[in-house]
Amino acid sequence: MLDGLVGILDSVRISSRTHGEASRDAREHWMMNRGETEMGPLEVRVEGSVDRALGRLKRAMAREGVLKELKTRRFYEKPSVKAKRKRREAERRRRRALRTRD
Repeated sequence: MLDGLVGILDSVRISSRTHGEASRDAREHWMMNRGETEMGPLEVRVEGSVDRALGRLKRAMAREGVLKELKTRRFYEKPSVKAKRKRREAERRRRRALRTRD
């Protein structure tokens, strides 16, 4: 009985990392294994008005797709629903490309 308990305790890993660090590391590991990367930092210089800098930041976030990514990751998306969404988006891009080419 004691030998089994020692084996279980040997397999338990005790970490000194905080919960936030552990979840961040797990998220990075998950993203790397899926072939996704984290977005780099968005830098906006504050020249003059802070309101204008916020506007530039919002435009940069929209251009990078940060807001769209946040919306899609807000809730779990089943793989079948995700595939349908990607097909719809690809079809929309294809139609847009045909319109602009003409």
